[in-house]
Amino acid sequence: MPDAIFFPHNPSCPRRRAGAFSLIALLAAVLCWSMSAGAQELLLAADFDDKPLDQPIGTGGAALGEPVSVPARMDAVVRDDVMSGKALAISWNTPGTGAGSARFQWRDDMEIRTGTVSIWLRVTPGMAPAEDWVGGYPVNLREAGSSAKSFGTLYFSRTRTASVSDATGGPATLLFGFTWSPGESYLIEWVYDMDAGTYNLSIDGQPYISNRPHNVDMGDRGLGALLVGIGSSSHPDSRIDVDDILVTWSGEGIFADGFEPIQ
Repeated sequence: MPDAIFFPHNPSCPRRRAGAFSLIALLAAVLCWSMSAGAQELLLAADFDDKPLDQPIGTGGAALGEPVSVPARMDAVVRDDVMSGKALAISWNTPGTGAGSARFQWRDDMEIRTGTVSIWLRVTPGMAPAEDWVGGYPVNLREAGSSAKSFGTLYFSRTRTASVSDATGGPATLLFGFTWSPGESYLIEWVYDMDAGTYNLSIDGQPYISNRPHNVDMGDRGLGALLVGIGSSSHPDSRIDVDDILVTWSGEGIFADGFEPIQ
């Protein structure tokens, strides 16, 4: 784990050590930051601490801190065996060649088209790569309800490297200098400037992508979903754990389905 978790810093707010990291601590940091950076809208918070241990997660959506869907051939079970405290373990129950992900969406199934969206989550990729394993672990950002708009994908590959792709197309961009280890946790932070159409990506406080265009032709859609799962042709024993999901928004215009302003 990193020595410290870094947030946009208000000098009156103390930084928090990673060993004490929790969603509540992160919320406190965000709210403290908001006093100097403008009002924040909380779109999703999921730390699974209130969920029954060793039971499948519900699909009640952001209001309950749960995904909106889990594929029938996947298990998404609250565990306390890999990460510190309860987390959501995503694995196969019927392995196949295709990919699968648990889908989280923002409250009221909002899609964001303006302002700044900040997304934090902690993931722990599972088993070590094997020679006959060609899959990996994708973390995707998409629109609500479907996955036609590729705002971004962070992919933990079998080679223990990671790459980023989006609507730009072409080969994925390797995160130079980053490698992952099975069973280790990583704090991911995405910050999207929806007005500029760009994003930043950091892992454990280290920036890897800055002001990269996502190149999504949004039309009447926006950023509205986070998907965490297992890539195609992955090993049957693949598993990824996710915890401390937090999504906030700041800006002038926030829209739900139908694009009516949220009061």
